Amino acid sequence: MAEHLIALVCTHDIPSPALSSILAAGYRKAQGLSSPESLVILSESSKASLHALRDESVTRPPVELSAQSPFLGWSIDAVADFLLENAKGSCIDQLVFLIADEKTAEDGSTLLMVQNTLHEKGPVPHSVRISADAANTAPVAVSVGSMSVMELASLVEEDGVYRGGRGPPPKKGGPAPRKALGS
Repeated sequence: MAEHLIALVCTHDIPSPALSSILAAGYRKAQGLSSPESLVILSESSKASLHALRDESVTRPPVELSAQSPFLGWSIDAVADFLLENAKGSCIDQLVFLIADEKTAEDGSTLLMVQNTLHEKGPVPHSVRISADAANTAPVAVSVGSMSVMELASLVEEDGVYRGGRGPPPKKGGPAPRKALGS
């Protein structure tokens, strides 16, 4: 099965309205670019739960969390290892995921996006904080290989948050932005 969904993992207690707001903003921007909704909040920490998800399992606002996240207190490395070990063969991307953490709980509008890069000595996670508007489009772009987290990190604003890069957003059917060499 192809990887189509991006996991959103809550490592801190995040109010449902904040998650709803983030997803709504991310999907609004994605809709303008004709990009499919691709985020799923993980509510269980088992291989079977990941493999039970389908493309139609996308989480849509309003978010109604029925239980506390099983990932509370997990580190980025622990989440990355969990996905590497359990998501293979599912519709969940193993290498690109979002974390709703303590900062998300504080500001209610940003997520941590992580890209696991595989090296011979093991996986190395790279991360960048992204705005709600970029919550769907940025991880999808990284997942399909058109950008990397390190490229997005080079485009963060003064507060350390990636909000979509410089200049106007791309338009469907328009020319592709030039890729920066050496990044």
